[in-house]
Amino acid sequence: MANFYKSEIITTMREQVMVPVFYNSDREVVLEIIGACVRGGSRLVEFTNRGEGAADLFGEVVKVCRSKYPVLMVGVGSIREEVTAGIYIGKGADFVVGPTFNRNTSEICNRHAVPYLPGCGSATEIGEAEAAGAEIVKVFPAQEVGGVAFFKAIHGPAARTQMMPTGGVSITAESIHSWLAVAGAAALGIGAELIRKDAVAKKDWAAIEANVRHTLHLIRVVKARMLAAEGILFLGVHHVGVATADMAEAVKLLGEVAAFTLVKPPGATSFVAGRTAAAMEVGPAAGVKEHGHIAIEVTDLAKALEFLAKHGIKLDGEIRTSGDKTVQAAYLAEGAFALATRVHLYCIYSEEVEKLLKK
Repeated sequence: MANFYKSEIITTMREQVMVPVFYNSDREVVLEIIGACVRGGSRLVEFTNRGEGAADLFGEVVKVCRSKYPVLMVGVGSIREEVTAGIYIGKGADFVVGPTFNRNTSEICNRHAVPYLPGCGSATEIGEAEAAGAEIVKVFPAQEVGGVAFFKAIHGPAARTQMMPTGGVSITAESIHSWLAVAGAAALGIGAELIRKDAVAKKDWAAIEANVRHTLHLIRVVKARMLAAEGILFLGVHHVGVATADMAEAVKLLGEVAAFTLVKPPGATSFVAGRTAAAMEVGPAAGVKEHGHIAIEVTDLAKALEFLAKHGIKLDGEIRTSGDKTVQAAYLAEGAFALATRVHLYCIYSEEVEKLLKK
């Protein structure tokens, strides 16, 4: 049976956005593909129901995943009717995806509290699927039924309808930005471009892992810039750095006010994590002069610095880009916010997205 609450799965789809979709008849290949997706950062995979013995293979794979990847949500796709849906649910499917909408499939999924994402190609089908309990509907084939324009048209009278395009989504900044920022898609089903046939044939699992990681990064950057466009610049504290001399008192304070706990013993860098999803760093990094700092994640570094400059808070030095070009960061001038502790801003970054947004 499913390993997660329905709400957990829907929330994860909304947050991660990307759902890797694939099929292979070889058990070991399937496990290698899943492993690559997990290492790339995915908490979701969709195994499509194709080929003889697919359900039995799925059941074997799920057993391995429950042990090896306990936070992974394993769904099944290409489910057209309730009998097949029931078989896969019995074998542990966490969610069910179909190429079409079937009311009986919806009912059996609802009875087992398993998310059902039916395939819809018209406003009427989407309405019927939502009335039957579908929280996210799959639009398939997305490009052929109207692409981004179709999504925008549906969101006119039904702004809260959540749709996932499958077919026509590529792993480029332009495609992802178009589907998320323009079409307002809730999730993206991506198959052949993400898990390429040539990579599978060569058993190049590292290439699949890299595709997954790159795509998830593009999605995070696009989502961050979407928030920035809405005026949401500051996402919250990512971690707090405290000088070693203050460690004991800092740990005590954060433990009392925010249920933080020390998760790494004191050393060059120690971490204390808590309910606020922040970490506390204790002590300097190797070769760095010791000082405390507060790292704040922002959605757009340039806009955040511009906002702070209007309030008299200046940048110390220049904006720095990480060696792998995935993060931009900057320190604020000493005394920012009347604090002795240094304040460090950072945001996730992608040259591909930035070039697109500047067009």
